[in-house]
Amino acid sequence: MKILFVDDEPEITETLGDYISKSVKDVSVFKINKESDALDFILYEKPNLVVSDFNMPSMTGVELLEKSHESLKDQCPKFIFFTANPGLVDISHKLSPFALEIYSKLTDVEKLKVTIENFKSTI
Repeated sequence: MKILFVDDEPEITETLGDYISKSVKDVSVFKINKESDALDFILYEKPNLVVSDFNMPSMTGVELLEKSHESLKDQCPKFIFFTANPGLVDISHKLSPFALEIYSKLTDVEKLKVTIENFKSTI
């Protein structure tokens, strides 16, 4: 399974990506820190899952999902968002059928791992 981690802060993509690649079997982890590069990767490499920051400078995570869905339609990958704003964690059900969850940045890492493992078992 291909997983793309997207955040404008390189230390976040490194930390989360490295943790998941070490703790979840049979995944290929990719890390990108620029939103436009992430969109290109999604459109051409078609990862199964995108783990994205919710708020980034030039494109939010939701905008990244919308642009991906606009181009890929039903082939759009599932998204998991993470945020430093705990108030956003409760709105994941309102985002899109392609959004699985929103987690707090770096504090819900174990929940992120479980969600990825559960998603992996469905593909």
